[in-house]
Amino acid sequence: MPVRGSTEWLHARHDRAVINLDSGGDRHIPCVFADCDQDGRENHKIVQHEHLRHVHFDGRWLRGDSLCAAIDAGLIAGLHRTYVFCSERHKTAWLHSTGPRAQALADSNRGRVYGNLPTGYKGSML
Repeated sequence: MPVRGSTEWLHARHDRAVINLDSGGDRHIPCVFADCDQDGRENHKIVQHEHLRHVHFDGRWLRGDSLCAAIDAGLIAGLHRTYVFCSERHKTAWLHSTGPRAQALADSNRGRVYGNLPTGYKGSML
């Protein structure tokens, strides 16, 4: 265990498994990457926002955190999807293979979209 105040302590990364509270808190959520069966980690979590950037609600404009809080409370229509991964490598590959890049990857890789790392990451140990 690192000593308080040391460089190792200051730069420590707390890597906790994400727990599924809907099942009573006794199950970990697995990594969402392809065939991976490892537990998803808190450090490798992304939230996908599916809502407008600005919404006029109750006489004022909501943006950023206040808008997301209103959506989470169910006051405004919108959606937040949370994805967890076991490693930075799986997260990077998934992000690179989704969204607008998917069609370009399919065209350049003979139809294969999923599981490709971006240029410069292929030899890395992420």
